[in-house]
Amino acid sequence: MLKKYLIFLILFTFSFGEDNKLYNISLGLFNERFGYDIINFSYIFYSKNNNEFFVSTGSAFPFVWSAGLGWKRFFNNKKNHKILPFVCISVFKRWGNKLAVTNGSSVREDNCISFASGVSFHTVKLKKSNMYFQLGGFALADFRNKIELLPFLNMEFRF
Repeated sequence: MLKKYLIFLILFTFSFGEDNKLYNISLGLFNERFGYDIINFSYIFYSKNNNEFFVSTGSAFPFVWSAGLGWKRFFNNKKNHKILPFVCISVFKRWGNKLAVTNGSSVREDNCISFASGVSFHTVKLKKSNMYFQLGGFALADFRNKIELLPFLNMEFRF
């Protein structure tokens, strides 16, 4: 049921007008949206007053895939507008193949909640996108194991 809901939500959000579309691609050592993802693609379907609501999918090739939604809040930095602190809360489904599972089953599925906090550094404006470096930490709960606390460092391209 969750898979069908996520697919419907992702397809529905792409039907909004072109003015509201904002896409992100994140590459690096984990990320703030789903934790373990090395590559992550997200679509921001609503953005207002430094709040972003997004649907996203990502992967830590070839072991883990994830899809879900969340909220990201940027805080104003009056001294330097290129440095933006943020918090992010996500709920998502994570799938892992046999290499990512230690209990002997062939596929593992987890419903997860992630909380992340960090700083986003605006580095350069490209033709149709902006590039940011992000640094911070996340707490991930998959309801099977203990809560995991890990850092992240990635590049995010917004277009």
